[in-house]
Amino acid sequence: GNVINGDGCNSLCQVEVGYSCSGGTITTKDTCSTICGDAKRQEPSESCDDGNVINGDGCNSLCQVEVGYSCTGGTISTKDTCSTICGDARRLPTEICDDGNVINGDGCNSLCQVEVGYSCTGGTLQLLWRYYNDQRYMFN
Repeated sequence: GNVINGDGCNSLCQVEVGYSCSGGTITTKDTCSTICGDAKRQEPSESCDDGNVINGDGCNSLCQVEVGYSCTGGTISTKDTCSTICGDARRLPTEICDDGNVINGDGCNSLCQVEVGYSCTGGTLQLLWRYYNDQRYMFN
């Protein structure tokens, strides 16, 4: 349908890296889409691509960043690296604790590890609630 590069089919009518195209005939154009899980982030349809289609590792099977994670470094030629966001009040499997901040000395440190002399309980992937003067506040 066009000779514009970057949409999956380049100006020479060849499939571009990171795309898959199908459905074209002599009278109809191909439909091209990005290949999720190929370690090549194609924006804007992919907000991440870590080289797999496994949910729960930060970049899901649709190449979207999962809640509680941050993914960086991905380009058309390099995969993303995803890590948990410490201090967001969501305790993910790689975090021992997450109290909603990155303040050291309050029991859960800035690396989401329990500090000496403290113990932590609870914490889920859901938002945490805090109480102050009998008022409930949500941390997200």
